[in-house]
Amino acid sequence: MVTCSAHRFSPTTGTLVALINGTLALSLIGVLVYYSGEVMLKERVSRFSEIVDSLPFPNWVMMMAKLSGLILVIVSMLVVSALAAISVQLFNGYYELDLLVYAQGLLIFYQFPLYFTCVTSLFFFVMTRSRYITMFLVVLYIVSLIALPQLGFEHYLYRLDTPSVSYSIFTGYTHLIEPFLWYTLYWSLWGFLLLVMIHLFWPRGSEFTLKSSMAVARQRFTGTVGITAA
Repeated sequence: MVTCSAHRFSPTTGTLVALINGTLALSLIGVLVYYSGEVMLKERVSRFSEIVDSLPFPNWVMMMAKLSGLILVIVSMLVVSALAAISVQLFNGYYELDLLVYAQGLLIFYQFPLYFTCVTSLFFFVMTRSRYITMFLVVLYIVSLIALPQLGFEHYLYRLDTPSVSYSIFTGYTHLIEPFLWYTLYWSLWGFLLLVMIHLFWPRGSEFTLKSSMAVARQRFTGTVGITAA
């Protein structure tokens, strides 16, 4: 909590983490929507996509590179925000810095839906191969997450979200961590299945038709992929 007196202003780590998560949410969503279309077309815009697609690396290499790029953009913004918050603390003479609270509150407990949205955006692009349709679907997906509770669909089993984990100065995040971990595991398994689908339909080459994509996906669906998905 932030305590104010006539002589001193003490910004605690928990309060600043909550402030960052509240004020930065819209910016993170905007950046994710923009890069969800841009990062997938980098090679095509540079006109060497066919060269990249012909290289002998497995699909998961480029797939994970794109996913890591999206997540890294989000993490970079959060790290810069954490550094700014630490600067505010030091400027106000508050030296009880808790870096673990910054890491937990900014990179784990509040941002998991955004990480899952990164996976979903890759899936949208692989299925549509269009920058603007991907952006539109990501916006529609995020709006649906906001609208579903208003329509009565509030359960975490079918609405991508996790129970809120608030920070306590006495117990940290530990008093609410168990339900968060269970739902995070649940949605992580769904995210893993999406990654398998992305692998099956990952684009290589300039030709794109539904028939050819289905044929390539059937060829890629080997016994190893089936066992992994199961």
